[in-house]
Amino acid sequence: MVNLCDRGAVGVAIARTLGASSCQSVPREPMAQLRFLKVEGYQPVLEDGVFAGLTSLVSLILDSNGIHTISKGAFAGLGQLQELSLQNNKIETLPIGGLKPLISLRRLQLQNNQLGKLSFEALQGASSVVVMNLENNRIAEIENGALGQMSLLQVLNMRNNKLRTLDRLGFAGADSLSHLIVDANQVSMIQDGAFVALPSLKILDIHENPLQEISRSRTGLGLDTFVGGVKVNP
Repeated sequence: MVNLCDRGAVGVAIARTLGASSCQSVPREPMAQLRFLKVEGYQPVLEDGVFAGLTSLVSLILDSNGIHTISKGAFAGLGQLQELSLQNNKIETLPIGGLKPLISLRRLQLQNNQLGKLSFEALQGASSVVVMNLENNRIAEIENGALGQMSLLQVLNMRNNKLRTLDRLGFAGADSLSHLIVDANQVSMIQDGAFVALPSLKILDIHENPLQEISRSRTGLGLDTFVGGVKVNP
């Protein structure tokens, strides 16, 4: 038996999901077989090992829990996890290397938080992610090489952030990206060659930005890429 009371709302959620009478006496074997977990409650800090023992988990929903801090080892042992949702929290930064244990992660939901930038260090370990939602944050910068290890990423939603420019090196490495959403930012400039590193890009949504027009040849947009929100020149 495992005592999960010291894991806060996470421990209560595990016990409830497994049908245990309390968080003080949860069988260890059923924990290892749990595949889906939704945590509802106040859990401002995800501490190291808070999900220990959940080795078969494939979906983890942590929406609206007031989370502001994620420890580097919070997701240790979750090698089977395919979906991680952290929507509607207060997260300002991701721990360097904190996503490394998530080698099977396909969908990463971080919308409605307080993230300020994207960096290579914060996204270490996210190489298997296919869909990443960062809508409604405060991201003003995509650091050079931030997506460099995300070669499987297909959909990136950055709607309603604070981006002012789109730089070439920020997207380098995201070879499979097919849908880029940057609506409702503050984009007024796109660097020459910004999309050269995105050979699979099919849809660029750039509505509600100061930018008025875009050149395919200068920015590296393919002829078959649909652009929504601005005038498109050759």
